Amino acid sequence: MTHRYVRMLFVLLVLGVGACSKYEERAWEPRPTPNPNETPGTGQPNPTEKPTHLDNGVVRVEVDLDLGGAIRRIASSTAKVNLVNTWDPGRYVQASFYSGPNPYTPNGKQPHPLWKDTGWNPILAGDSFGNRSQVLDWSNNGQEIYVKTKPMLWPYDNEPAECTIETWIRVEGNAIRVKHRLINNRTDTTQYSARPQELPAVFLNAPYHQIITYTGNKPFTSDAVLKTESRSVNQIYGGIGLAATENWVALVDNAGFGLGLWKKNNYYFQAGAFGTAYTGNQYDFTSCYVTSTAYEVLDHNIRYEYEYALILGTVDQIRQFVYKQARPDPIPDYRFVSDRQSWWYYQGADRGFPIKNELDIPLDKGNFLLIGPVGYWQAADVPKLYVKGAFKTDAGQARIRWKKPGDPEYLSTNYLDFPIVGDGVYRTYEIDLTKAPGWQGTLSQLGFEPAVAEKGGPGKYARIQSISARP
Repeated sequence: MTHRYVRMLFVLLVLGVGACSKYEERAWEPRPTPNPNETPGTGQPNPTEKPTHLDNGVVRVEVDLDLGGAIRRIASSTAKVNLVNTWDPGRYVQASFYSGPNPYTPNGKQPHPLWKDTGWNPILAGDSFGNRSQVLDWSNNGQEIYVKTKPMLWPYDNEPAECTIETWIRVEGNAIRVKHRLINNRTDTTQYSARPQELPAVFLNAPYHQIITYTGNKPFTSDAVLKTESRSVNQIYGGIGLAATENWVALVDNAGFGLGLWKKNNYYFQAGAFGTAYTGNQYDFTSCYVTSTAYEVLDHNIRYEYEYALILGTVDQIRQFVYKQARPDPIPDYRFVSDRQSWWYYQGADRGFPIKNELDIPLDKGNFLLIGPVGYWQAADVPKLYVKGAFKTDAGQARIRWKKPGDPEYLSTNYLDFPIVGDGVYRTYEIDLTKAPGWQGTLSQLGFEPAVAEKGGPGKYARIQSISARP
């Protein structure tokens, strides 16, 4: 867990036959006021700053090469006021990944007591004991910053993760475009359950406490935005979970100026603030936080990458940038060519990375639930789904499940079974969803059970190439 005093308590999803679920919680806990000359919680001198930057005359972005290449400054080129909070190495703007096991004792090391429930958590800047992540390579040609980092595991004392994180940064008008790539080379080859990721973790200073986004059912029409806050002096559980139907959330000050986070095709964000003040700079405890989040399976050998943009300006300027980007797909279209498309599994696993044109799912232990990413569609636009794959099973049916916005789980009424042939031959199955009474209105997530009532046995499997509203 990054040392921002935002504890992520990842609660296992409990999805039974009725598909109930519990969602992860976050708790922000204040700590004693630190000595300004020490790294909070470690008693070590504050690390020196070794920045490199890009500045296009509109926005300036700096990364700290002494802290793994984490973003330490975002400011207007003219006003020069830094928005990024750097109170300790777990703040900044940076990549942060999560996986099992939990509990986790790499090389016999115990985690810091505050982070004992975190598990495997490499971050760009360093660990909770004050050790810094190592920059292996970097360049800045004036147009793009590139950094290759050997990250530390946040909860442990001087324990580098068995992975590297690559970062590319460039500026475009009032926006900063960032790409991160995680390359795992873990000796532990277990496929652990999916966990929520911070894509990325963004920490801003105290004045940027107002949360702005759009959560309505008329996206990209300039409909009225949501304005809210989430603040606690002592603890916040969950901050605010936001179903952002335009794929962005902004943190702004009382004048309406701040930073927006946009991630294409991502609809779920968390945001909030903690501490006692509405004023403060990058070295103060009080901070504001936003992340775009999704559950991901991070295999021992995975290459996982994602992109996002940070937009500096007023809410109107942030939204104008978003509106100029390619729109998200209005219908579900998941083709498992080289990745899982952010699908994951409850009480199951596939055969691992690399993904080669299909999800190869063993059914030796029986049927289980595949869970799709959060999305946003209208049922009227998706009269049919097409599942392409091969099934080796005694089961005669598969099942499509779905959620609507606000559903805490896959409701027992929202599913449709369809017949399959369990002979191992690849086929395209056409599913007429107009026959399902619950398939109406706005939809937000799909689920899939490949072999209903399958009890398991050797040689049984499902190999799924695509789940799509397009043939």
